[in-house]
Amino acid sequence: MKTIKLDCPLSEADVRELHIGDTVYLNGVVYITRDLGHKRMVEYIEQGKELPIDLEGAAIYHAGPVTNKKNDKWEIVNCGPTSSARMNPYSPSIIKAGIRVLIGKGTMDDVTLKAMKTYGAVFLAAYSLANIQAKYFKEVLNVHWLDLSPTEAIWVILVRDWGPLTVAMDSHGNNLYAKLTARAQERFKELRFS
Repeated sequence: MKTIKLDCPLSEADVRELHIGDTVYLNGVVYITRDLGHKRMVEYIEQGKELPIDLEGAAIYHAGPVTNKKNDKWEIVNCGPTSSARMNPYSPSIIKAGIRVLIGKGTMDDVTLKAMKTYGAVFLAAYSLANIQAKYFKEVLNVHWLDLSPTEAIWVILVRDWGPLTVAMDSHGNNLYAKLTARAQERFKELRFS
């Protein structure tokens, strides 16, 4: 396991170097959105419509930020991760469209993991509290689709040294949560019958 700093947007080679358990710190532009933002992105992709963001090499954080607007400038006040499993129906399509990094909490399904392996993407687990996450978000560069609500819109943010984030699913078909669950089940059997 290693610790690595990465600059967004990322290349496939950047992502293929990562393995479950690695620690990542991100710099650059990251998008924040959740269910409805993902749903609309997939609709745009399927309809051949131009998205307001560039998915190629991008990182998306599964969250609904608490925001504040001062003097026509947005700021992220709090931004804890939401359950990434809710994005399972949409993630394979956006990975195929160029997304390299998904960030959130919990795990994601095998269909999403297969897309990560096929196209070169990873899932990073974000653990710290919402207010701690937000301190790494240095500037809101833009916001799209506010008609969905501020918590569902796509936020374009600049991050600096955002982490530690843990590689929970990698582009080699590995799932840290699945491995930990299997290990726990084996240990439980040992304890139960010893």
